[in-house]
Amino acid sequence: MNLRHTHKLFVAVLLVLAAPGTSSGVVDAQSRALGQFATRADLEASSQTLQAAVASPAYGERIRSQAARDLALVRQRLARGDFNVGERVVVSVRAPEVAFNDTLTVRDSLVIEIPGIRRVSLDGVLRSELEPRVAREVGLVVLNAQVSASPLLRVAVLGSVTTPGFRSVTPETTVDQLLAMGGSPDPRTPLGSLQFQRAGEVIVDGPELLDAIAAGRTLAALDLRDGDVLNVPAAPPPWDRAQTISLLT
Repeated sequence: MNLRHTHKLFVAVLLVLAAPGTSSGVVDAQSRALGQFATRADLEASSQTLQAAVASPAYGERIRSQAARDLALVRQRLARGDFNVGERVVVSVRAPEVAFNDTLTVRDSLVIEIPGIRRVSLDGVLRSELEPRVAREVGLVVLNAQVSASPLLRVAVLGSVTTPGFRSVTPETTVDQLLAMGGSPDPRTPLGSLQFQRAGEVIVDGPELLDAIAAGRTLAALDLRDGDVLNVPAAPPPWDRAQTISLLT
């Protein structure tokens, strides 16, 4: 099943299960609950909704199976968090006698080492909880510290660009900024032909991607994940076959 269709199916389940009179804001929050930056409250609410879908005889096998898979994912995230060994996070600490700003790698036992300050465990920590966790741990040893922490996404810009390859970027990176990191595409390449792909499946393209570029939407807003690819197709030739034949005859 296409990943976009899977997401739409999940949203459809939530809409059907939502009680009459439920505000659209609540339904929207539920539909985002499987996103990378979902809060613990979002995931707990999603777990309850998905449990109801799995147990309900009113839904077909396909919907219940998808709900069961999503429920397992939600429970896993709630139990062990979002971070894996090898992921990278950007941490900044500012205090009267401390100045630190660097990219750190999640080590074995799911810890990051802030040199000269503190080891911070990310076991059980969601991405949405990263900055509060780091700030709390740093605050135990550094007074009046201003702390920021953000996970990096490893995404690729491939295809018809001058410097294709993977980039480690913050979730606040916009689509146009990511595209610029790959080098300028051929100006003849229509922006509407760009695609975000995940494991070979198209997840964002067409008008949705154009709207994201125009609105300056971030990778986090699009729920981009490690390993996702922005594919830039080759520009169409300046002459199509019919024009070439017409020119030669």
